[in-house]
Amino acid sequence: MAAGVYGASEGLRVLMVERSAAGGQAGTSSRIENYLGFPSGISGDELTERALKQALHFGSEIAVTRSIEAVMVTDTGYCVRLDGGERISARAILLSTGVDWHRIDVPGLERLLGPRSALRRLSSGGP
Repeated sequence: MAAGVYGASEGLRVLMVERSAAGGQAGTSSRIENYLGFPSGISGDELTERALKQALHFGSEIAVTRSIEAVMVTDTGYCVRLDGGERISARAILLSTGVDWHRIDVPGLERLLGPRSALRRLSSGGP
């Protein structure tokens, strides 16, 4: 979303394609503490909402629940084919593929996740 904000603020025509939801994985995070400008942290939902408003303010277009099926090189730049067959021509593209978490089924895994997890305590030398 940051690239959409920065590109549009510089006058570029920007289309952001989001497969599941605006902001991707960040939107599902309960707390993000390592993002510039938020020393006390911010919820992923709030950060995503602010970024979306800012991107729209600068004129970015956003296609939510769409997927990119192919990127092709053309004589004049690129062609992006979306699910459903729609094609979009562009002189430049930026792909930020994000992450899709896959958790294996391991007994007791949930107690090891999160900011107070045993793994984090062990790596910091805590009890």
